[in-house]
Amino acid sequence: MKRILKRTGIATTLTAITAVSVLAFGGVAYADIIQDSIEGSASVTLVAGSATAGSATMRLNANGKSDGDIGCNIDAGESPLKLTVVAPSGVTASPNPVVITNCTDDFPVSFTAGTAAQSGTVTVLILAQPAGGGEFKNQVGIPITVTQPVPTNTAPSVSVNGVSNGASYEIGTVPTATCLVVDAEDVDPTAASVTTGALLNGLGTQTTTCDYTDAGGLNAPTATVTYTVVDTVDPTIGYTLNPVDPDGTNGWYTTDSGVLVHFACEDVGGSGIATCPADVILMDGADQSVTGTATDNAGNTASVTVSGITVDTVDPTISYTLDPADANANGWYTS
Repeated sequence: MKRILKRTGIATTLTAITAVSVLAFGGVAYADIIQDSIEGSASVTLVAGSATAGSATMRLNANGKSDGDIGCNIDAGESPLKLTVVAPSGVTASPNPVVITNCTDDFPVSFTAGTAAQSGTVTVLILAQPAGGGEFKNQVGIPITVTQPVPTNTAPSVSVNGVSNGASYEIGTVPTATCLVVDAEDVDPTAASVTTGALLNGLGTQTTTCDYTDAGGLNAPTATVTYTVVDTVDPTIGYTLNPVDPDGTNGWYTTDSGVLVHFACEDVGGSGIATCPADVILMDGADQSVTGTATDNAGNTASVTVSGITVDTVDPTISYTLDPADANANGWYTS
């Protein structure tokens, strides 16, 4: 009895194998059942690199007419029909080989695609067949379509670096605020920070914001940090005297204009001087003192006291008496 494996749609009177592809989502598609034929119908679609399998089935259809072995070519006690599955490059079939033991059941085979898999057609080769005779016509052809995975686009994230939310920074020492972007797909993503908030005399509250949209159009949640610039350092104050040193004896200043005390105030790197004492002129008096206070724009103060200033701008007076008080008639003192 002759056995023939045959493709779908060609009728025959010979014993054959039927191969029926099943879509990956589980629906079974059968072509018309033709005796003694291998049928290939709807294609199997696979995603390259995915572990999700597509499946098909193969069937051996018995032939009631003689091809050397009437009916199913696999008789009781005979070894099965073994088919080697030949898949396109990168496509793996399981099981392989497919072992067909009767003409009643569908025998499943699943397919997965590697990352470099190619579309093509699955065929089979007869690896071993029953010893009872008969022929097989092999025209199995299961179309395999390999698609590429949809590119993954993970939403990015962004954070503010350099400054901390709620922190206070001394004026002149505020760190540089930058944006740190993390995105799984974009290469070297960067974003510019935006800082808002007006400062008065370099002091006040500022807010730094970072935003980022990736190449796929996904936005990172906005990152915001608010911090305060403060000045906690006191200013400095000093003084000079004019004249610098006492111009009289014993530590006395005798200049008619008195002693000029000039105050000098600084707030280097700070918020700046808000008030500095005016010049003070010390006039006559012993052991005088004067205090000057500098105030910066943050309200910090510093004071200095000038002391021990002794001033005498008034010349002394001098008088005399004579004894005897008067001269003689000729203006002579004779006593």
